[in-house]
Amino acid sequence: MRLNKYLMLILVLLLAVSCEYQSATDTEAENEIGTEKPDIKITIGTICGWCVGSDTLFITEKKMSYVHAAVCEGTEYRTSKPTPDSVWNKIIDLYNQDDFAKIDINTCRVCADGCDTWIKVENGTFTHKIRFGSIRDSEALKTIEDFIDLLANEKDKFEVQ
Repeated sequence: MRLNKYLMLILVLLLAVSCEYQSATDTEAENEIGTEKPDIKITIGTICGWCVGSDTLFITEKKMSYVHAAVCEGTEYRTSKPTPDSVWNKIIDLYNQDDFAKIDINTCRVCADGCDTWIKVENGTFTHKIRFGSIRDSEALKTIEDFIDLLANEKDKFEVQ
């Protein structure tokens, strides 16, 4: 019985550290965008439990910045490149702010050692974030499925092998 209490305490601490590390990583990567004042900033990331870590792709019209953090190893990979016009145009064509704003989902699969994908859009005074484990988590996600797929594919191009 005593072992279960210690195991639970360790799991809670690991979860707290991974969530805090993701928040710090997000802020650091946002700073990489620098003095650019984009009209629209789109962020997609994945966070997983059990030391898998997290990755984040920040996208503006001019720049894409990627950060992969291996929490337990204490390592981080960062890179950035200019946003190709063709990619930005596809993103903007697929983005519908009204549809995105209607989605209210915030799963926590990472809480049970799974993975969550999250997308945050900032556009002037508008800011909205969704978090989900799978496109099947909500019927509402299907309204922006092509947008989600495009962002995920762009993020996958940066992944550390």
